[in-house]
Amino acid sequence: MDQARATEESAIRILLVDDDEVDRRVIRRTLRRCGLAAEIEETASPERGVERARSGDCDCVLLDYRFPTGDAFELFGELFSQSCAHRPGIVLLTGMGDERVAAEAIQRGAQEYLSKAELAPTSIRRAIESAREKVMMQGALERRSEELTRMGLYDHLTGLPNRRLYFDRLCQAVREGTRSGSRFTVLMMDLDLFKAVNDSLGHEAGDDLLRQVSERLRRMVRDCDTVARIGGDEFAAVLSTAETIEGATVVAEKIGATMAEPFLIREQVAHVGISCGIARFPDHGETAEELVRRADMAMYEAKAGGRGVAVYGAGRMDAGYESALIAQGLRTALENDEMFVVYQPQVRLGDRKVVGVEALVRWHHPQLGLLSPSRFIPAAERSTLIETLTLRVLKSALIQQNLWSRRGQDLSISVNLSARLLDREEVVDEVRQLVRSAGIAPARLCLEVTETGIMSNPERAECIMRALSSFGVRISIDDFGTGYSSLKYLRNFPIDEIKIDRLFVAGLAREPRDRLIVQSILALGHAFGVRVVAEGIEDREVWRQLMELGCSHGQGFAIGVPMDGAAVYEWSEAWARRQE
Repeated sequence: MDQARATEESAIRILLVDDDEVDRRVIRRTLRRCGLAAEIEETASPERGVERARSGDCDCVLLDYRFPTGDAFELFGELFSQSCAHRPGIVLLTGMGDERVAAEAIQRGAQEYLSKAELAPTSIRRAIESAREKVMMQGALERRSEELTRMGLYDHLTGLPNRRLYFDRLCQAVREGTRSGSRFTVLMMDLDLFKAVNDSLGHEAGDDLLRQVSERLRRMVRDCDTVARIGGDEFAAVLSTAETIEGATVVAEKIGATMAEPFLIREQVAHVGISCGIARFPDHGETAEELVRRADMAMYEAKAGGRGVAVYGAGRMDAGYESALIAQGLRTALENDEMFVVYQPQVRLGDRKVVGVEALVRWHHPQLGLLSPSRFIPAAERSTLIETLTLRVLKSALIQQNLWSRRGQDLSISVNLSARLLDREEVVDEVRQLVRSAGIAPARLCLEVTETGIMSNPERAECIMRALSSFGVRISIDDFGTGYSSLKYLRNFPIDEIKIDRLFVAGLAREPRDRLIVQSILALGHAFGVRVVAEGIEDREVWRQLMELGCSHGQGFAIGVPMDGAAVYEWSEAWARRQE
């Protein structure tokens, strides 16, 4: 009896759907001779077949291709399109061997195709086993894909949406608000005293606390709102139902009151608070980045003032508060490696050959997001941190250049040299040491200095530049034409290159004066025998006019955007193939 039950439980449940009684009898007889332990259910009605296939009570469907009311694709379309994790294997049967039908069957979602003319016990068994194996494998792949998708969109610790999903939903809210004129608010939240709990009770206790905080936050927002963990003890929310500042403030205050209640962590009571910043669409920002940045500013104001909740105030915090955040965060950014280097390609305009890159620094600011150099370099220049930053960028760029060289990619690299370093004799030895440590030929390095930087102490700058040039490093004058533009640079200083500022390049096609300026700079460069590089080439027309004027080298978005070191290698390989 046990053996019979085991056989019954392991039997394959087969649904045969065919409107021809003779064909069903032949198929049924073939199934019984094929050696499979099978429970066979059959029907002549395609409607009944669809119903039984949907029920989940079968492992494999043997499905005739032709019915009086249509073909299998028309009648069973829903079954074919279902996820493999939720449907049986499908073996399509047809009265004649038709490769077109076979190809369409597999393309539409069937696992196997079998001609009735080739029906035999071995072939039908092979088709059924193959269909079951394929649907199981496809189902496993679908489940794994869903799992990976979820892992990529949700925080593994709390189960809340992560930063990526949060920004996706915020961007959707912005698009909907722009289209319909609706309003919503953004909350940026940061726990108070979390570090104390984490340090005193341990990281596992800290994780437990974050899970409890997340659960409380879930209860405080509606189903149509989004609350997310975006990193560490930072949380964010999109409140689509809070269209007014007053409504959002009420929600934020309720969140604060909930977080003020004690947490029980491993039989110990822990107390934390939360600081909330509020920004409203579209009053405080019309993009996701603006809203997050300004809600974050408000949150830091709330934390600094000990008030718990603060609303972004345009004009009160924007420029001044942002400057303060940048200035205060520079040292921490260098210590925590928040800054990184990207590279923008430079090409010979005539033959389009990639000859080098310019190293550019970026900063992932924890509150302000991704910052370009124009946002933080002025603050760094006002402190000695610019020296550390410049040398760190130079070291990183030289190491990357060495990696490219090992892969057979010979690129020169340009690095901006701060004016502060031109006032320090030690910079020559520091550059020499970095170049030698990286194993790079000095001539493959070009140091870019600005006209303004040179003029702060021309005698010392000339001395430093001559020492660097004697070592073999090339010297470039960056943003030529926007500073003092003295011809004595080209006469007295060891200049190998001048770069035309993007301001003049951008206006080349529409501003006659800009064309004259570019033409004059090119004439100067050619007269003094230095290379001229045009920055900011944004379109093909500007590229064409620069070549017409005799400019040999350039960089800009029409050529390539700034990218990381690995991407440069792949981009340059693809660029070279496109030029062939």
